[in-house]
Order: sequence, then structure tokens, then C-alpha cells
Amino acid sequence: MGTTLHLRPVALVVDDDDQSSEVLRRFLVAEGFAVVSSMSAEDAMLVAPKHRFDLILLDIQMYGMNGWQFLDQLHVRDMQSKVPVIITSGRPIEDDVVQKRGAVAALQKPIRLVDLKAILVRLGLPRAGGAPAA
Repeated sequence: MGTTLHLRPVALVVDDDDQSSEVLRRFLVAEGFAVVSSMSAEDAMLVAPKHRFDLILLDIQMYGMNGWQFLDQLHVRDMQSKVPVIITSGRPIEDDVVQKRGAVAALQKPIRLVDLKAILVRLGLPRAGGAPAA
């Protein structure tokens, strides 16, 4: 299961924009997720070892460590490396770049929640119990 505090699947939202983060949080909660939010990639690096996430939504353009650097660090440290990551960005990102960097999809801001829902359906999320499928 996810963390011991949650019986629902757990999502990490990493975005330095309060409004974007809150929209994503509300949507994911309505979809059945428990949500942990981080306002920076550096904060998310501290949070990541404390949870077993089922999904990560990651903004690319942040101050300090950017989303790509965060994603690289997750893989280097082998933390959450099998967790699907959805990239969010104010600019379009080519699908081949997304895949090469180890993410499953990218959404351009402002995010259309119907597009996010379609990705969750494709991934089979949320799953009860907070654990990724084998």
C-alpha cells in the first residue's frame, strides 16, 4: 500500500504555482487519490523517500532545481523509479523527449482536466490500496 497514512493511492504534485497545484490537488482528490504537494523540486526530493507514490505530476519550469533535474535525481537515486510521471509545462514538449526522460505523458498548461483524466484511464489509475500494479 502507499504510506501507512493512506488507504487510497497517493499522488505527488510538484509545482511552484499555487493555483496550478491546487487545481491538480482538487482534481486528484475527486478521482480518489490522497495528494502530497510540494512547491519545489528540492522539497519534493525530501518528501519522496517518505512515501510510496502511485503517480507524480511534475512541473518542468521551476526555480532552483527544475523538473527534469528532479526526474533525473529520482532515477539516479532509484526512488519512485517505477512510478508514472506526468510532466506539466507552459510550453509544448515533444513526446519523444518525454519518453526519453522517463515520463509517461506531458500536458501543456493550462491543463485540461479531461486530458489528465484520459491519461489516468490509460494508466489504469487510481488503483485502490496505493500500490502500483505488478
